[in-house]
Amino acid sequence: MGNKPVACFLPVTMKLFWQLYPQLERQTIELMDKVRKRLEEKFYIINCDLVGNEDEALSTINKIKHERFDLLVVWENGYVASAIPSIIIEQLRETPIALLVTQRDKIIPTDMDYARYMDSTATTSVMELGGVLARKKIPYETFIGHIDEIDVFDQLEQYAKAAQAFTGLKNLNIGRIGYSYPGMLDICVDDASVSMLGPKVDCITLLDVEEQLQSIRDEQVLTFMEDIKKECDYSRINDDDFIKAARLYLALENIATQRGLKALCVHDYEFLSVVSKTVSEFALSYLENRHGISSGVEGDMPNCISAFVARSFSGQSPMFVDWTMFDEEENAVFFQHNGKADPAIVNKATLSPSAEPFGGVEGDGVVFEAAGKAGDVTMISMIYREDGWYIFAAQGEALDKDARPCRLNQMTVKVNKPVKEFLEEVCNLGVGHHLNVAYTHFVPEIKYLAKMAGMKFITLE
Repeated sequence: MGNKPVACFLPVTMKLFWQLYPQLERQTIELMDKVRKRLEEKFYIINCDLVGNEDEALSTINKIKHERFDLLVVWENGYVASAIPSIIIEQLRETPIALLVTQRDKIIPTDMDYARYMDSTATTSVMELGGVLARKKIPYETFIGHIDEIDVFDQLEQYAKAAQAFTGLKNLNIGRIGYSYPGMLDICVDDASVSMLGPKVDCITLLDVEEQLQSIRDEQVLTFMEDIKKECDYSRINDDDFIKAARLYLALENIATQRGLKALCVHDYEFLSVVSKTVSEFALSYLENRHGISSGVEGDMPNCISAFVARSFSGQSPMFVDWTMFDEEENAVFFQHNGKADPAIVNKATLSPSAEPFGGVEGDGVVFEAAGKAGDVTMISMIYREDGWYIFAAQGEALDKDARPCRLNQMTVKVNKPVKEFLEEVCNLGVGHHLNVAYTHFVPEIKYLAKMAGMKFITLE
């Protein structure tokens, strides 16, 4: 269904009052159609008939319980007894729920009769329903605005995008090759803790990789290399290193395709590099570029997941980096890592020998030495602690910079408070040394996702 979230639109009223005030039927349908059209601008919609009593609620749940959608949007018009929507919501309690109020009038009409009053009491209904859902421990989020107010639908869209990411997270299949880098204690996490968020971890052995490497024909490697030469500056790498890096890409591509992976977390040093004889950054960069497969290096599973989350919101690959240096003149943070970068997000895709060709590497390896493009960005990282998962997010602006000759992927990000103060506060939050930097701003969406997934959201004040 493309990139739009899928929302089930559930309109609810109490048809009992139509018997007393027939004009309510016309008014309700008029508003419902207007809301539906607004939603269709932003979402793929699964429409429900207007529900007016408990019997119709039972009929509706039988119609929609087998549908797949990211979000249930409950829209009540007039006073609605909470028992009516509760019948449906109780059966869909694992789905993120939005309670939407779209009041007809911006001010309270001085000539309001009872029918107009009854048409305008959705706030009463949503307060009642909220009390019931809270009692039943069913999570929800409320959005209240005027029928023509764009902001309320924009906020609902942010929530829907978070719900879409939540759906993706629950269905995520992550490949894991190896373990976390020796001594990097902040990135350590076990597969059971990962499963708390929903993803399934698929362990890929070195034998699996070795078999795939041996299955790749030389002509496949050379054809792929010729394609890459059209996209990248390859003048600084030698053919032997290029061949090993290309072969690893094709092997990992086969594994990812066969196993239905949407993310892949890899550890090179004294592990994957022992059988591949190269570093993985080039291969992972092209898995991101050609297949949208999110990745983490050095065995950092939390930030392999945060890369998937970042892609879910930005629609493109993020850049996996370290917190590295500050620049007071630019009021910016310099980020870098060992050369993993989707060529689509950098200014000039340049292949370079690796800065760290050890732990089983023969030759120099192949990485990207490239700077990220300019634009609005969101910094995002995840970390696991004794009391569960944490997710950090903050906004910034990537500056237009040439790549420094350090054999690394890199990005310079201007921040919104004095840079040393910024780094001190982030360090005090304990977010760890890795993160992903992704294009566009989506901090509100991350906050919604954290609530849905049971993570603790942390950011700067």
